[in-house]
Amino acid sequence: SHRGTPVALSMAGAVPVASVAHARCVGVCAGPSSATGGDFSSRQTSRPAASSHPRRFANAKPRRPFFFRDGGVPRTRLRKTRSPHRHETKVRVTPLASQLNWWDVTGRLAKILAEASRDDDDRSENGYLEHDSPPVVKFDTQSQFNGAVTVVAHGPWRSLRFNEVEQGLTYVTVDENKKNVKADVDVLGYEYLRCMTAAACSVCALDRDNDWERAALVDESTTRPPGNNLRTEPSKTRRIICVGLGSGAMPAFIASKFPNVKVEVVEIDPVVVCAVREFHGVDFELIDDDGNNTDSSADPGLGVVLGDAGPWMQQAALAVLRGDEKPACAIFLDAFDGDGETPAHLLQDNFLENCYETLAPGGVVVANAFNGVKGSLVRKNAEQFAVALEANIGQVYSWNVETPVNVVFLARKGKGSGVGATRKSDQGADVGKENSLRFSRTQLKDAAYKISTECNFEWDAGDRVKRAFWVTVDRTAVANGDSTLIKEAPAGLDVNPLSRFAEALGTSMPPEWEAENLVEEGEKL
Repeated sequence: SHRGTPVALSMAGAVPVASVAHARCVGVCAGPSSATGGDFSSRQTSRPAASSHPRRFANAKPRRPFFFRDGGVPRTRLRKTRSPHRHETKVRVTPLASQLNWWDVTGRLAKILAEASRDDDDRSENGYLEHDSPPVVKFDTQSQFNGAVTVVAHGPWRSLRFNEVEQGLTYVTVDENKKNVKADVDVLGYEYLRCMTAAACSVCALDRDNDWERAALVDESTTRPPGNNLRTEPSKTRRIICVGLGSGAMPAFIASKFPNVKVEVVEIDPVVVCAVREFHGVDFELIDDDGNNTDSSADPGLGVVLGDAGPWMQQAALAVLRGDEKPACAIFLDAFDGDGETPAHLLQDNFLENCYETLAPGGVVVANAFNGVKGSLVRKNAEQFAVALEANIGQVYSWNVETPVNVVFLARKGKGSGVGATRKSDQGADVGKENSLRFSRTQLKDAAYKISTECNFEWDAGDRVKRAFWVTVDRTAVANGDSTLIKEAPAGLDVNPLSRFAEALGTSMPPEWEAENLVEEGEKL
């Protein structure tokens, strides 16, 4: 949720003084907004009855929801509502099941059914959409960056919205007095966030040097002051950066599941920071100019910096180059403003160059983008960003999400590119054998499945990455300004590039989705 508006910078060049930021957040949350005129808990928004409420999908213009419950987004897409508990009957052959003896039918069936029931539908995006509860406005305040910032409750779900465009989702518990709200950090509702998380952690796991689980233990003798025999807390030996806080669900999920990881979030809007902490129940540190925690009781695994991600990333890159900060193993780009647009300065080469300098060798940049049908302007914009990722970061992978409104790109920095190394686009064609290494669908699926099992995910991460594509930039098409700029091949599969099957592959939105949307637009007009 970053707009291109600059903010006052500290000596670090990235954030205002934390004490001022904290005061701003407290001031925002001190009382109800004048826009709502009083008690949020009793304010309900109207929506159709649950029985007549089909699943909604937004097209490429509104940011999120790709599914929005209450009909506030002007351009929506309809789809048949899925029945609850659909995963109880969905059969998936998993690596664990395939390891059993072929004659052990009972054991294989038990493993498959156990895996099929892992995705708890009530605590997924489908569960949110199908939850039969009236929407209740909990927070409604005007922001200089994002317009009307609203938090709407649907039973245990909390939806964050900018100008009635859904930006985030959390699953919460509320105490008996209905005052203290706490996010359930085990729940990651949005499918595209599951895909982004699974993609990043599986690629980093296959790299091993950036594995979120296998972070090296710090020798206590080197971290403990002389004469201090007290046991010290384990050091956070992996660093992950999130550009845009949203509802805080993904950074909180990662910080919870991977205790060796320190998650840093850059968020420009103090209203969003307040809404997420007070009404989505996400616990985090508020970080000051010097990187110090201003909330001693907050979760040390998750920190939020209040500032513009553009100059912040520049300072982060300089700190890594100086050796003042450790490089990041992953950077997530998921920043949108109140108009549903990514700020232009976060799409520029200089910002991606700073991301590159901030990354460790083998580290990844993972980005969420709007999708469109092949040849459309929306799809071309997504492919242009993939071209920029390849030029500034390294090899690119792509995934389509359960709904093709989104496409996820992952760019990996070359292993031969150390801190301060020349960018890939300046290295020529030969970037070393390690740079040419790409992971296959099988490798990614098995690594992601293993992680989700060991870390007790409620969903199968292997399912989210098993349809990975390798992205190749068509430099002739880029030079000519064509509408299709990249070629996608199933990761690790040999496909004849001239076949009709190859032409149908890729992450572009299916044409029938565009046709469906045009029909709906005509009906509304």
